[in-house]
Amino acid sequence: MTQMNLVSALPEIFDKSVESAFRDCIPEGDWSFSPLAEDPETMDEAVFLTISSHLFRIFISIHFHIDDRCKHFISTALKDNKGALELDTINDYLCEVGNAVCGGFKRDLGKSIPALGMSTPNILQQGCFNYIKDLNVEHEKILLVKYEGNDLFYASYYFCKHGDLDFDVDVSEDEADAGELELF
Repeated sequence: MTQMNLVSALPEIFDKSVESAFRDCIPEGDWSFSPLAEDPETMDEAVFLTISSHLFRIFISIHFHIDDRCKHFISTALKDNKGALELDTINDYLCEVGNAVCGGFKRDLGKSIPALGMSTPNILQQGCFNYIKDLNVEHEKILLVKYEGNDLFYASYYFCKHGDLDFDVDVSEDEADAGELELF
């Protein structure tokens, strides 16, 4: 078992959750994930979720534009060759991707922190994120998610604590559990 301070472990756990969730959408896809040093260009909307404990909150968001690249990704993931996706289908799929990212993050944290809650996904307009810094964010990370060489999403987390945190989390690799389906 590999132990690491909670705040130090968050970026690694987040990267693993994001990469796993998107690679599960299209396993043979041409994916790349790269950290950004500053807030990216504004996207229209974001899937927004939270992980909460009595000691901290983590806000997770997947920012997107519903454009041809986004629709192509979703059509490919859903194996829908018709190309005419309804807005509800797009939003539902993106919420499920958000659930997968947040669920993976929560599952890894839950190995060491048993009392965690996870919200259901919500779709927020980009303007809502103007207020995220008002929440006393202690740590954040933003990843650019590319599919087939195109910027597709920005995935981010924002960590807010409610007091002193002095504990470690398990960041060891899971046993081979390929093929398991986890429902949220």
